[in-house]
Amino acid sequence: MNRGDLQELSNLRIREAKILLNAGQYSGAYYLAGYSVECALKACFAKAVKRYDFPDKTSVRRVFVHNLADLIDLANLKKSLQGAAQANSRLESAWDTVSKWNEESRYAVWSKNDAEVLIDAIVRRRDGGTAMDQTTLVGPDVSAGSEAIAALDSAGVRDITALLVLLPEYGDWRLVLSSPSLDQNHLLKAQERVSEILGGRFVYRLPPKMVFRTKDPFIRDLHRMYGKAKDVAGMRLGPQTIGGRFIEGAYIYRIA
Repeated sequence: MNRGDLQELSNLRIREAKILLNAGQYSGAYYLAGYSVECALKACFAKAVKRYDFPDKTSVRRVFVHNLADLIDLANLKKSLQGAAQANSRLESAWDTVSKWNEESRYAVWSKNDAEVLIDAIVRRRDGGTAMDQTTLVGPDVSAGSEAIAALDSAGVRDITALLVLLPEYGDWRLVLSSPSLDQNHLLKAQERVSEILGGRFVYRLPPKMVFRTKDPFIRDLHRMYGKAKDVAGMRLGPQTIGGRFIEGAYIYRIA
């Protein structure tokens, strides 16, 4: 199992946790939500191991644990997390909630509030606060988005504007796409075309896709605000309103 596999598992487990929460299966939701963080931290550890380097034997043995605080340390994230938490009390509170999870959680009974609070600490942002996934933990697979956009380029979809957006109405990330090639009468047809091009290659690696028309206020305002910025690729946005739509965060691939 490699870093990409762990990233996929992390995103899959948090999605499953939300499904269980909505179905009233609160104990399962709580356990899987915490497990998504474990997978994300192990992916961070894998990233920290340089290619062709033989990892320290003690670290390799320790990574097969389920203690999130230990995994933070192994992934070399302790200092960055502490610094971010000192600057943001909401992040500190989120980590305090998340760090209480452990493998033994699967043997306990958890309430709706327990599950909601944990999932909220991992994937959502309220009142401008930062949830765990916005810093070091669970988030969308950025590289998968780049691969998906490259596939759309190869299929002749031109002048693509693409970004990952954290939308409060959904409580998670969306891959937002816009292109003159996708400006059809019915957005459903545009969605179908994107799905046809991408096939099933990114089912577990990408968040749900949303296609916006190029004249949509969100896309037009995005162009106005950031279209002329240098090195827009990889730009991260914080909470703000764009084209009348409030976003909690974003990662920009390109603005065409």
